[in-house]
Amino acid sequence: DAVTDALTKLFNHGQFWALLEQMAAHTLRHGTYLTLIQIDVDLFKHYNDTYGHDQGDVILRALAEYLRSFCRASDIICRYGGEEFVIIMAETDIAQALLFAERFRAGLKTQPVLSAITVSIGISCMVVKADEKTRSGGYDLKKICAKLYKLADDQVYRAKHEGRDRVCVAEPFSPLKTRDNRKLFEVLIVEDEEKTAHDISHIVQIKGFQARIAHTL
Repeated sequence: DAVTDALTKLFNHGQFWALLEQMAAHTLRHGTYLTLIQIDVDLFKHYNDTYGHDQGDVILRALAEYLRSFCRASDIICRYGGEEFVIIMAETDIAQALLFAERFRAGLKTQPVLSAITVSIGISCMVVKADEKTRSGGYDLKKICAKLYKLADDQVYRAKHEGRDRVCVAEPFSPLKTRDNRKLFEVLIVEDEEKTAHDISHIVQIKGFQARIAHTL
């Protein structure tokens, strides 16, 4: 199939970029959030070298199945390549994505096959406020999508550098040049605290969330 990965049956690398552009255009038109979650299996080469590539394929298929069961119907799940998976989440803010990612990471430890691995997760988010929505024709969608991906990828690298088996979050950005993205980030933190504190408290304390965010700035 031209759009799916043969091993996992998830959308493949090429389809990921096509779908991400579609969702970025939707976000620009409607004024909302677009979040990317990148998941990378820790020390996967070592796992393959130790247990063999066939067992490595078992891990990748199991991870794909767990992602299908864990994600919402509206989420777009892709295998970007190798041991890297990406989720495109429409109308999902940073706090919601962090809650999802922490639950997913913790849930792996309860799975018979997947408990043998850990993952590093990076999150990026594009924000277009309702009063700023615009037609996507005035923007370079490829450049916007590349930035969204790079921000998430950088956070995966950071998670691995800090010891693996963790979630790291990038500063949200707006494609509108007139926005002060740092100020936008501070506003979103306050809004997300008020909206999701009761949901996040049993997994990630809000103060810990703020400290993690502060470390990225």
